[in-house]
Amino acid sequence: MTKRVAWFTGEPSIKECFTPYKVYEVAREDATNFRVINDEGVQNYCLKKGCAHICHSDWVFADVVEEETIKREGVVPTKAKKWSKWIENTTGEQPEGLDEDVKVKLHWNDGDVTKSTVGSANWFFSESVNITHYKVKKNKWTKNTGVIPVDIGVKVKVKLRGGVKEVSLVEDFYWTFEDEPTDIIKWRLAE
Repeated sequence: MTKRVAWFTGEPSIKECFTPYKVYEVAREDATNFRVINDEGVQNYCLKKGCAHICHSDWVFADVVEEETIKREGVVPTKAKKWSKWIENTTGEQPEGLDEDVKVKLHWNDGDVTKSTVGSANWFFSESVNITHYKVKKNKWTKNTGVIPVDIGVKVKVKLRGGVKEVSLVEDFYWTFEDEPTDIIKWRLAE
């Protein structure tokens, strides 16, 4: 069986709706437009070329045959770097629980976006340019230090001492060590 899919390689206009390099199943397709279910479960009407949902960029399409063989049109997608969703910088302090060398993307109040590491970023609030939001590269696990590592409301994936992996909001877990199978050994931001 063949199904039609689409993806894009740039940045979305609304980051909560579409994810770069993610493959979306096409619900309905016409000559210049198509419909797709976005990340929030809403069906969007999109233009194939110059779509406003992806900063007026073009979508890439493919036919998926038997889930493994793909006949591609246009650019072949590369593997996406795994970054968290944008997290608001509410404290003006370096986020707790993140190693100094963890890579971050920083969104500044002047609209600029830069890449840095946790230890080299200026997290404090000043009268001029400040970090308003940040993304964390999710490709590695971070050792639990015994304190909540990120702001309340952030979704994390944890590895427990007993070998179990769980996903939930950071405040749903106990971060201290009790020498129990439910102790968190490592964590990372959830997808």
